[in-house]
Amino acid sequence: MSQFNAFAITTYADNPTQKFMRNVRLWMQDFAQMNALIDGQEFEDYHFELFIDMALDDWAVTPPLMRRYTTVEDFPSKWLLMLKVAVIALESGAMLHARNNLNYSDGGITVATSDKAPVYLAIADRFQAQYDQMKMRWLKSMNAEQAYGGVHSEYTLQGFVAGYNASGFDGYSLVRAGFSAG
Repeated sequence: MSQFNAFAITTYADNPTQKFMRNVRLWMQDFAQMNALIDGQEFEDYHFELFIDMALDDWAVTPPLMRRYTTVEDFPSKWLLMLKVAVIALESGAMLHARNNLNYSDGGITVATSDKAPVYLAIADRFQAQYDQMKMRWLKSMNAEQAYGGVHSEYTLQGFVAGYNASGFDGYSLVRAGFSAG
């Protein structure tokens, strides 16, 4: 018979993805009380879920293709992921603001209803440049770590061909390695 343990219960709020979304929202300062010109927060949780999936996919398709991270929890750098999520959020927000931008004039006063798209895109470009630089450094580092201990000199290949383990080579591999096929 199992005994109830209050400390074993996890809640939706304890989910690593939820915690990450709260941290992104905190960093972007997207709270109703801080958004003076809009009613509420700009991005809902379901937006951030999509942005996180897109950011994880961006990492997965960037050469050199490394391990595919599928969750916030196993991603190697929270800051790097946060930067990319912010870039995607700002680009998404820019599309919305561009679509809803309307300039009108009445009595000599001109009003723009939603003219934040250029500002959002400028911030997104800045974050994207920072993200790209950090991502490339991180991928190079991970690539080097995976290759460490697995890179051999050409002398290893010659030793195999000289008779120690030449059975694993087909004729084409030998010719490409500089040895005659006959």
